[in-house]
Amino acid sequence: SLQYNRCEGTISVYQSNISKHKLELKQTQYKDIEKRYFNQLLQLKTTEMANKDLERYYAALDKALMRFHTMKMEEINKIIKELWQHTYRGQDIDCISISSDSEGAGTRSYSYRVVMQNGGAELEM
Repeated sequence: SLQYNRCEGTISVYQSNISKHKLELKQTQYKDIEKRYFNQLLQLKTTEMANKDLERYYAALDKALMRFHTMKMEEINKIIKELWQHTYRGQDIDCISISSDSEGAGTRSYSYRVVMQNGGAELEM
């Protein structure tokens, strides 16, 4: 029948294409392609995981450095305040301190300034 012949023709075209593609896959550029693909995929995934870990470690280190900076500035200002109160005999300035302002979001760059305090007021020196 006509439909049977048409189906046989389609099958023969598919078989011809399969044979052509099998020959193409035997070329040297496709040799061990599955193994090479797996190795590249493994390398990619490993690199992605390492990058994520490095980002986490960087963020943790950055936070730790910021905490350390804040803690050290508090210690320095405590020492300055004690020294000021022991040495300065005037009544116009209670104490002096170092103020640090971050110069940009995400940077560890600071602008330092010395300020004097009297009561609740803070004035730049």
